[in-house]
Amino acid sequence: MPLSDLAARVYEILRQRVPNDDPRIAYQDLVTALGPLPPPNTGLQAYDRRLFDALGEIGLACHRHTPRLPALSSIVVQRNQDGTLGMPGMGYYPVTHPKAKTDVEKMEAWMEEFRQSKQTRYPTRL
Repeated sequence: MPLSDLAARVYEILRQRVPNDDPRIAYQDLVTALGPLPPPNTGLQAYDRRLFDALGEIGLACHRHTPRLPALSSIVVQRNQDGTLGMPGMGYYPVTHPKAKTDVEKMEAWMEEFRQSKQTRYPTRL
């Protein structure tokens, strides 16, 4: 199943960031990189359900790809109060790692997915 227009635009930005030692990008920086978007994505914000849905779509498409790919959405993270890049928001885990229940399980699942993602060359299209 092809990605939605927004997910395809996000995927194109993200896939160009890997392979890389630290490909992380903050939600706000991703929205800035997307630039102005046509309807229905006009006015997209960093903490916007439409963005979260697109990232979930990318993660699921990566996992369903043959061969399976690590979820590229794992490189999109929150910016910490000190300005450093951290981990994904809480919406990442139920979609990408639904079996991870505890905070420790979630962090371990993300760290492994992120480790694999930053070493992977993704196809032009999922």
